[in-house]
Amino acid sequence: MPVLTQGKDDFVRADTGSGKTMVYAAPIVSHLQGLSPKISRFDGTHAIILAPTRELCLQIESLFTR
Repeated sequence: MPVLTQGKDDFVRADTGSGKTMVYAAPIVSHLQGLSPKISRFDGTHAIILAPTRELCLQIESLFTR
């Protein structure tokens, strides 16, 4: 987690269900919440997340749109 919060790249290998998606999502959300002035959906793209499978893409979308 410290590597991610410092804005550095990282490579993680972990079992399914271990919380990888949340670990990558937390710094993104933290950064976006700290922007001033506050952003809205109409401000454009602020983060791009790449995932290797459709299923993982759907899981990530679900996490960010709750």
